[in-house]
Parts: sequence; C-alpha cells; structure tokens
Amino acid sequence: MLGKIKQIVTISLMLVLAFSLSLQANAANTFSDVSNSDEGYQEIEYIYSKGIIKGYESGGTQKFKPTEVLTRYQAAKMLVLAGGHGPLKVSKSSFKDVKLKESEYIEQAVKLGYMKGTGNGNFSPFKPFTRDDMSIALVKTFKLNLTEFANKPIVFSDINNNDEIAKYIKAIYYNGITQGSDNKYMPNSGVTRRQFSLFVARGMEDEFKVYKEVDGATLPDPSKSIGQVIIKVSNDTLNVRTEPNNSGTVVGKLVDKEKVFVYEVTGDWLKIDYKGELQYISSAYTSFLDINGKEIGASTGKVLTTSPDLNIRSKPTTSGAIISTVSKNTELQTYGLYDGWYLVKVGNIPGYISANYTEDATIPGDSGSDDLGDVIGKVTAASLNVRSGPGATYASVGSLTKGKIVTVESLNGSWAKVKYSGGQGYVSKTYLKLLNQTGSVLKNRIILMDAGHGGKDPGASNQGVTEKSIVIKVAKLVEQKLKNAGATVIMSRSGDTYPSLQDRVELSKSTNSELFVSIHVNAAANKSVTGTETFYNLSLNDNGAESKVLATKIQQEIVKNAGMNNRGIKEGEFYVIKRLEIPSVLVELGFITNQQDLNKLVNDKYIEIYAQSIFNGIRDYYSIQ
Repeated sequence: MLGKIKQIVTISLMLVLAFSLSLQANAANTFSDVSNSDEGYQEIEYIYSKGIIKGYESGGTQKFKPTEVLTRYQAAKMLVLAGGHGPLKVSKSSFKDVKLKESEYIEQAVKLGYMKGTGNGNFSPFKPFTRDDMSIALVKTFKLNLTEFANKPIVFSDINNNDEIAKYIKAIYYNGITQGSDNKYMPNSGVTRRQFSLFVARGMEDEFKVYKEVDGATLPDPSKSIGQVIIKVSNDTLNVRTEPNNSGTVVGKLVDKEKVFVYEVTGDWLKIDYKGELQYISSAYTSFLDINGKEIGASTGKVLTTSPDLNIRSKPTTSGAIISTVSKNTELQTYGLYDGWYLVKVGNIPGYISANYTEDATIPGDSGSDDLGDVIGKVTAASLNVRSGPGATYASVGSLTKGKIVTVESLNGSWAKVKYSGGQGYVSKTYLKLLNQTGSVLKNRIILMDAGHGGKDPGASNQGVTEKSIVIKVAKLVEQKLKNAGATVIMSRSGDTYPSLQDRVELSKSTNSELFVSIHVNAAANKSVTGTETFYNLSLNDNGAESKVLATKIQQEIVKNAGMNNRGIKEGEFYVIKRLEIPSVLVELGFITNQQDLNKLVNDKYIEIYAQSIFNGIRDYYSIQ
C-alpha cells in the first residue's frame, strides 16, 4: 500500500514560513552566508538562539558555512546541547585521538549513548559525521520510540528493511525529522552543517517537522484536522478500531490523558490519527480541547451571526480548516474569545468564528466603561486607524499618529473604545500603551509571564541544575507580585510542562495580552562568561521600540539589585519576541555555566531579587508616558 513518496509541508508551516520570510526581508541576519531566503534559515536561527551553534568569525563578519560537512566533534557538541546537557568534565580522554581540552562534549555524547568510538581506541573527531550514525544519534537524543513505526515500510531505495539501521531511519522519517533525497537515504554520506541544523531543529520543535504523502495517501496532517481531544478513561484504556463501530478490529489502545487529532465525526465515533493512520475511537471517552490544548469549559455567552454562510474553522485564523458553515441569525453559545475569534460548538464539535460577523456578544475581557477606571492610551504605531466598530472589517473613520494620547472608555477583546473627534471610535489595543491615571499603574494590565523551556526541554544545565527549574520559580514569584498590584497574569506554564514556542505566542494572542516577558538563563562554553542581558526585537515586532524601553527598565533593575555583570540590552531574533506585536522581551538572568552566576541562580534569596527586579521593571515601564 505504501511506497512512492513526496514531501508535503503542512499548510500551517507553509503559511508561517511564507509570512515570516516576507516580513524578514529587511532583517539583519546572524550569519553573513545564510540569507533569510535560504533553506534552513529559520532552523539555523532557532538553534543559534538556543546556544547550540555559534559559527565562525571571518573578515569582521560571522559565517555559518552551511555547505561544509559536519565533523563528528561538532555533531557531538550539538547533540549534547540539543539534548539539554552540558559538557562532561574528565581528567583523561577516553580516546587516544582526542585531546583533553576537546573531550568534554565527546565524553558526554558517548556517556549518553548518542555516539561511540570508531575502533582501535579512536573517536575520529574530525572525520565527517555520516547519515547512518546520525539516525542513531537523533533517535537517542530525542528519545524516539523505535517500535512505534517498526511495521511501517522503509521508503528509501538504498536501505533494506532487514538492515539494523532501518528501524532508526524509520523513526526519524516517520517523526518528520528527515526526508532523504530522490528516494534515497545515502547512509554513508556526510551531513552538512545546514542539513544537521534542519534535523536538530525538527527534533526540538514540532513546527519545523515535515509531513509525507505515500502512494497518493497523505499521512494524517494536524493542520487539516478539525480539532484535538484528550482521552478520559481513568485507569482503563480506550480501544482504537478500524471502523466506527464496536465490530471494527482493535488495532491499538489509548491511555488516560493521551491527546489525538480528530479528522471527522461519525455519529458517536471520532476518526483520529493513530500512529500515522486514520482509525476510530468512541467519542464518549474524550473531551475536545481549545487551540491552547486546554479542555473547553462552560459557555461564556451567546452570539448572533450577522453574515450568511459564516465559516466555522478548526483554528482562530482564516488558514484553519473549514469544519462547517452557519447561516445568518444563527444563535451560538460561546466558549471563549481568541484574538478576535469566538470558540463555538455546532453539533458538539468545537470551532471558531470571526467575532466581526456577530452581534450581541458577551466578550470575555470586556471591561465596560463603569469599571475601567481613569485610563489613557498612548499610540505606539506610526499611524493607527480609528474604526467605527471593534474589528478590522469596520469602516475607518480616521487615524491617530504616534505619541498621541487618547482617553480610553472601554476594552472589547483586542480593541479599545476611545474618545475621538467629539465622539467615539475603536482602535487596536495592540498599538496603545494603556496608562492608569489613578491607583496602581498595573491594575487591569494583562501580562503574560513565560517561563522558558519545561517538560521534555530542560534548557541549559550544570551540576544537576536545569534552566527550566530556575525560571519557573522566578516566573511564579513575578506572577504573584503582579497580581498583588492588580494585574491580570497569564502563565505560559505553571508546572513542568512543555508548550511549544508557537503555543506561547498563540496563548499571548488569544488572551489579548498587553505585555510579554520570557525568562531564561544563559549558557556558554567559556565558563568565565557572566552576567545578565535582555533582548527585544525591532525587525518584526511592530512594538519593538516599546520592547526596548521595557528591556531597559528590567535590565537596569536586575543589574542594580542582584549585582550582576551588565551585558546590556540587545536586539535578538528569538521566536517568541519577534512573532508578537505587543511589547515583548526575553530576559537571560545569568550564566548557569559560570560558578558565580550559578551560585545566585540556585539561591532563594536571589530568586526573590530577580523576581522583584523584573516586577520593578514592568512597573516602571507603565509609570512613564
């Protein structure tokens, strides 16, 4: 049934990349020999932002040398860092062809089982890293299941299904990490630096993965699903069947809290993606999730549709798959507002409709004029349209210039009702700095605190301490301080979970957040590197100038209060701060690889100082007009 292959990049990924590339035309590249139109540009920038690669200084510029073949030493270092580990200190190299000063990452890679020697006591650190070694290394680094796709066909003409390496190649192929070339895997070929960057980024972040078509049948593609459900069977398991009835052959089982994508609803059965194939489960033991992966709660209100044949989509965006349509004047229960889109249900199937085509809505976060207080808004965009209603489809009635101060009467989701020309109008809240004129400057401000990494991604580590454990402590303390000051705080994670970078961005948008602060700790091969630095983005974030002000305030507070070396504020290309349009910063508290910084990062006294300093910086940002 399966055989011929061609690559299919998911619709969502194509849109993300196309949109991003078009916006990055004028962005400064990290590496002079990798342009933003080159294959792998985003993946290279991503793993660079994670500290996994550095590049080379050449003629006053930084180069990546993407077509250069990766060495075994370089592979060892990248794998160790991608796996969330640091170098392993040894007093003597285990390999006779590896110098002690070059052995730390090699020793760690071997200890973790990512790589092994080449025989006769050698590691061959400067020989090419081949694709067969790569398949084993990627499986072990990203802890891929070797049995999950064991019965799938090997799709490369130069690999035999009975080869020992076949199971590793299947694992990385069916997990969307590699795709080969012209139906071949070329196991003995060396891997280029660009290719390996693609593979590592795909292993670390789902948004970079690729999907396939085999014999004309597309493997289930989440971008075309109608939603996602969580399994609810307590201590039992749920049968997966070949047909939408109890007579269907049982092909597997799902456990409690497992999540699967849904492609169709047939009566009381759901057609789902099970190990790369479409199968069926009973809907009685499932619960649909919203776009943020959370169970859908009780209704938050009602809306009446104002447009005929209004599409209901799988995501709160026009790129979401169309699930169904509803006619004009259809009354629908709402279950939340996500960046201008209502979550509704039709026939118990959740989907999203544009709020612009509804009326009589109960909008979460609508402050109303009575409880908003005395608030003004400072325009942060060069030119801001004033519209007749709370949506981009409403007619423009004028515009405001940057720096203009307006009185804010109410907030309606992502829109603000303001006084304009003797009357009222609506402007996008994204481009207003909301300033309370009485009481706490933080009252009613919606702030997203992002504790970096989490779950399967520990971040940087040293001496048994992980980045994810440090930053969640700081983020929770900041959360409490902001709440005490009257702010509404959204946490990207409150425990040891792993929201993807895109999840974090989407959460900020769906909650109409007004400020985004991501907390991290740094790492460097040079253990003497120390200090705090805070990043903002000007290349894509329309509120880059405001982000820079926020970064300055937070950086000043941390340096002053925690006695940190001041590495300054810097423009950065981190995903979470350049994919948002609100003021957004990424704070690197200190270097976990530097003993002086580490001593502070694990000290509860300094955890409190870091948190208070970030709070102070946010408060000070809202204290200036």
